[in-house]
Amino acid sequence: MYIKPEYDALIEPEKVLITPGQLFRTVWAYLSSMEELESSTNCIDYALADSSSPTSLSPEYDLVRAIVETGGSEGIYIGCYLEISVYGRREGKSQIHLGTIKTLDESLDAYMKMGKIAGAFTCIGEMYLWKNYKKIEEAVQRKEGQK
Repeated sequence: MYIKPEYDALIEPEKVLITPGQLFRTVWAYLSSMEELESSTNCIDYALADSSSPTSLSPEYDLVRAIVETGGSEGIYIGCYLEISVYGRREGKSQIHLGTIKTLDESLDAYMKMGKIAGAFTCIGEMYLWKNYKKIEEAVQRKEGQK
């Protein structure tokens, strides 16, 4: 996916984002501003960051997953997660829920739009982690040093 130069500050900010909620909101803001996704994002009823996630990102969480799922009683949602890759996975600590994107529409067209959004969320989230790995690592080390 081509990333427009004017969006570089969203992907590589001066101040690194270190909470899962900040990551979710930043990626969603970026996707919401993309002309290429406008016809898909217009079906979204809400996008909420998970406020119960841990307070800090850790560099060991190196994968972003956005999964399209049936909403149960209504609609379709995308569950957005941060994961530790297979190589770094440890017992009981492998996934953080970043947030949820939801539409009440249940049509095939809505599923296709949600799939496009999920793919873009994964791409942009991974790009953010990749470009900011060192900054995240340094921020975590500084925070641990202040304790």
